[in-house]
Amino acid sequence: MPGGARVVWDLRKAYREKTSTRERICLNGLWRWQPAKEGTGAVPAGGWGYFKVPGS
Repeated sequence: MPGGARVVWDLRKAYREKTSTRERICLNGLWRWQPAKEGTGAVPAGGWGYFKVPGS
């Protein structure tokens, strides 16, 4: 994790818009990600990175 970063991964605290037929949840924030290899069934243990959303 980048120094000084604070992550709150709590869906209850995410911004929401709700109608009678649809709900939208804001996914802005710091996401943990890793490129996947095709055909792998297990989640990799290492090599993870972070990406800020929205971002370039």
